[in-house]
Amino acid sequence: MTTGTTKARRERRLRLLVALYETGVTAREVANRFGITKQRVLQLLRTAHVRRPYDNSPKKRPPRGLKPGQNIRVRPMSPQHKERLRLVIYLYRSGASAFEVGQAVGIAKQRVLQLLRAAGVPRRQCGNVRRGPGGRYCGISAA
Repeated sequence: MTTGTTKARRERRLRLLVALYETGVTAREVANRFGITKQRVLQLLRTAHVRRPYDNSPKKRPPRGLKPGQNIRVRPMSPQHKERLRLVIYLYRSGASAFEVGQAVGIAKQRVLQLLRAAGVPRRQCGNVRRGPGGRYCGISAA
């Protein structure tokens, strides 16, 4: 047997595996049909640039704590957290860096960035900060 034949057989098998997976068969079922592990199926799908589906169809397992067809519930924000979010957005838009906003509000820089991202506030590019006189940001006291 030549290497060209083996390569062609491998490619044909990969196309069949991808087609089967894209019809809605789970990776575990594909693995059982091909006699390989689920991890190997996922590895082959990655090399073929096939994305894993993340829908809530009854056939697929939903995220932990959710039943099939149930949507993810987002807790409502308390008035205290809404006020903090408004302050974070105001400080960031007035020129403070995420680090400086975090220090002023008492939260971590990463949490500031998460809040801004969730609120849909676009991030500034480095160096594109509106500063007041003396190179400091305006309107924030370090307390």
